[in-house]
Amino acid sequence: TNCFTLIAMTCTTYLSGDLVGIIQHAMRDRQLAMYMFVYTSVAYIAISCHMNVVKRFGGVVAVCVATARKGMTLVLSFVLFPKAFSWYYVWGGLLVLGGLMISSLMKIREKQNKISVSGEIKRKNSSTDFPLDSKILEEDTAAVEEIPRPHDEEQGPLLHHHTRRSE
Repeated sequence: TNCFTLIAMTCTTYLSGDLVGIIQHAMRDRQLAMYMFVYTSVAYIAISCHMNVVKRFGGVVAVCVATARKGMTLVLSFVLFPKAFSWYYVWGGLLVLGGLMISSLMKIREKQNKISVSGEIKRKNSSTDFPLDSKILEEDTAAVEEIPRPHDEEQGPLLHHHTRRSE
């Protein structure tokens, strides 16, 4: 999507005439060209890091990191540029961080509620066994394979097999 956005923004700024104008202006002013290059490079690195956090740890963690960065920016602004302090800043920060924490805890609880002790199910292409409840099985039976159960003297090995209900 970043590549698509780059193409779309380049086309729209070219059609509006702004792209040609800024390139001409940057060719005359080397300091502007340097600022544009540094800004673009830093923005690319920041976006890449943010997307890596989203990919590895999920959206909630990425939002927490972004919020913490903004909070540190706010603290640094008070340290570097003294201004009147208000407890509303503290309350606002606590509300945001508290909301993120509650959201994260609710997702963890929701994930734990989906896992039950109804039986060991092994997903295809996975080396781990973990319990799942029947609702998840109904949604994704294609990824479930048969698991051998304890041997019964009369019937031979018992297999635990889940099938999709007819609709």
